[in-house]
Amino acid sequence: MRIGTEPVLIQNDPTYADAVLADGHDFLFQVDEEGWPVAGELDDARVSRASPRRGQRAGAVRAYRDGVTLRLEPMTDEQYLRYREHAEEDYARDIVASGAMPLPEAREKARQDFQGLLPDGLATEGHRLWTAYDGDAEVGRLWLHLEQKSDGLHAFGYDFAVREELRRRGHGRAIIEAAERLCRELGVVAIGLNVFGFNNGARALYEQMGFEATAIRMIKRL
Repeated sequence: MRIGTEPVLIQNDPTYADAVLADGHDFLFQVDEEGWPVAGELDDARVSRASPRRGQRAGAVRAYRDGVTLRLEPMTDEQYLRYREHAEEDYARDIVASGAMPLPEAREKARQDFQGLLPDGLATEGHRLWTAYDGDAEVGRLWLHLEQKSDGLHAFGYDFAVREELRRRGHGRAIIEAAERLCRELGVVAIGLNVFGFNNGARALYEQMGFEATAIRMIKRL
């Protein structure tokens, strides 16, 4: 059932909860033991903010879309170390794939960029990193930077990522929608990001989600 708006949870019990639809009518739908929609019950529900529940840390956000139940939780120190172990090399190889520079220079750029952006790791001011879960499985990550400008608070997405073997299952879209909900709650006026020109899949997804190009850098190989 397409409801056209996110549900407003009025009450929860172990079996059902109520949502208020766009037309003002109530819709009774089945929920799991944590009070979230059972797969198939709300086919177009958007993101709902969750207070900490059993098994969740403070700051967790739950999203439901297209059969995907996605949860964002603040990245742990252990997860961050694993992330940094691979992220610099992945970034360097993306730079090479874009044609911007050879691998040795790309690796040095990646090292410098990460060190400059996250000098204090997870404690770096203005930066927030989350791990995305589908159930108990880690499916992706989100990295946002928040900056106050003259027209309001801006967010920049340094990393919206889904594990390669789990792509094209709706997780990427759910992560972006969760990020948008977080930003709205924080009063963010705009979200920016960069995408490499060769990454057609990501570019198509971002355009579908309403992102618009503000600049395009081009190169011609001789």
